[in-house]
Amino acid sequence: MIVSKENRKEKLLQIGVPEAFLKTLENIQNESELSCMIKEPDDFYYYIDSIYQNYKCIKDYNIVPIFDGDNGDKFYVYLFNDEEQKFAHFELENDELYSDHGTSFDLMLANLLIDLYELAEELSISELTKKGEMIGAKFSKQLFKQLVVAEEKNLRSSNELDKKWRKNNLTEIVKSS
Repeated sequence: MIVSKENRKEKLLQIGVPEAFLKTLENIQNESELSCMIKEPDDFYYYIDSIYQNYKCIKDYNIVPIFDGDNGDKFYVYLFNDEEQKFAHFELENDELYSDHGTSFDLMLANLLIDLYELAEELSISELTKKGEMIGAKFSKQLFKQLVVAEEKNLRSSNELDKKWRKNNLTEIVKSS
């Protein structure tokens, strides 16, 4: 089952997506840095009927779309069935989950904020923290502080090191709020 556009917001609030995030998403055109990264899940709804039963990574789940990635081919979703629930993302090109954040929307949000940190180099840590708080990430200040430390110590200087850093640190950072 695909949760309809009409029921999407209510379901997202029930599963812990902050209202602040949803409000920002509804007005994403007013947020220049974020608007080049995320948007309302219109592309998800456009494509889902043609891929739902064919994609093994999603076909056994009910799906609540959260947001689309910048090019309309990345879909950030909440997947659930009788046995499990998870926040994840998949892409139109391949039948696989590219990220699985378990039952924590905050981990999905933290990864989005890391992408923002890497993309919006012109923003200060204070400005990034405000953006994070604006979308409901209470852990923003701690996250950006830790990202600066990790950068200074070259703890994220390769894809492998970045994955290791995220795995070892993000859960604690989001719990710190």
